[in-house]
Amino acid sequence: MTITIHVRCELSKKVGFNDKDHLVHFLNYLFRTDKKQKWTNELTTNNVFLMKKPNELYVISFPSSMEERLQLRDKMYKLVSGIVEDNHLGILKNDIMYLDVHDKETGDNCEHLLHARQVEELLSDVIETEKNGTENVFSVAHLDQKDSIYHVHTVILSEDKE
Repeated sequence: MTITIHVRCELSKKVGFNDKDHLVHFLNYLFRTDKKQKWTNELTTNNVFLMKKPNELYVISFPSSMEERLQLRDKMYKLVSGIVEDNHLGILKNDIMYLDVHDKETGDNCEHLLHARQVEELLSDVIETEKNGTENVFSVAHLDQKDSIYHVHTVILSEDKE
């Protein structure tokens, strides 16, 4: 049996950060490092961290240990901390892309049929280094929520007011 998978990308409005605390809470959500562990579950290791450099996409599966996820979160905070410290938090934004992966004939959700390499290929196709005056800093694909479609958060630098 052959299934033809259709993928549709839907972009959301870019969202800025109110202050340093808002950014820290957001990073905890992204990397599943919040104290309450509200979003962490047995599928959290399916999540993917991505960083696109010219001609190369770095893809890292989410570490299973909290300590390793904290280290990754801290590295990304350090990466953007200069922007925060220089009071330029307004140019740092969260861009969300929703990926609707379904069977073209039946309309059934097919996310569960994709293996890690296919997800990596799919994400490398939809993540661009620069677009419309923005520059990607890093992305996190949340593939761990049973009641939500795949979605990708991209932290971007953007002068846009949207």
